[in-house]
Amino acid sequence: SMIASAGDTLLPSVVLSGPRLPGRFASVVTPLDSLFSDLLDGSSTSERRIEEFLFSQVQGESRLDEEYRNSLIRTQELRAFHELISIDDDPSVLTQFQLAAELFSRGLSTCATIEIDRPQRAGWDSHIDNHGNQNACFEHLFSRLQTLMGLLQSTQDTSGTPLINNTVVAVLSEMGRTPKYNGASGKDHWPYTSAMLLSKAIQGGRMLGAR
Repeated sequence: SMIASAGDTLLPSVVLSGPRLPGRFASVVTPLDSLFSDLLDGSSTSERRIEEFLFSQVQGESRLDEEYRNSLIRTQELRAFHELISIDDDPSVLTQFQLAAELFSRGLSTCATIEIDRPQRAGWDSHIDNHGNQNACFEHLFSRLQTLMGLLQSTQDTSGTPLINNTVVAVLSEMGRTPKYNGASGKDHWPYTSAMLLSKAIQGGRMLGAR
């Protein structure tokens, strides 16, 4: 959210899945879902009249008036991309990857949040059988990341440069697992976690911080 707030794209930061906690940067974060797509439709006469009325009422000079006026203008501009932004209620991770890459490619957005799905019969919350659950989830995660990096390699931005050259992929989790096993061969919640960054702009093969 902080990174996106420095740009001037129509959709600075989009959340395709997963949590969103933008704090004071809420104005630049958009949950991209079927509801948002429906709001952009604006095909009915009544909806257009309501929007015209609201726009006519925003005449003040306060910060909130200005922000609301700007949001109405952005809505009108985004209508040109309604077909692109249309999304199902439960899109696959691959569909989310493709939409994020398309938004980056067209210069419509600079940041996207996507929650990676989990393999069947396994999960990250490994209170039981930590070894089996974590191994299955990591194999699945890296398979997804390989797909994403290939997509960034094959998709170009508005200047013809592959997205992989100027995109940073941040793999994050809100918590880690305890160092020791519990009685069920699992590991419980732990307040320390880590992040993995992938980018051509980063010198790789390094680990920063303690372990």
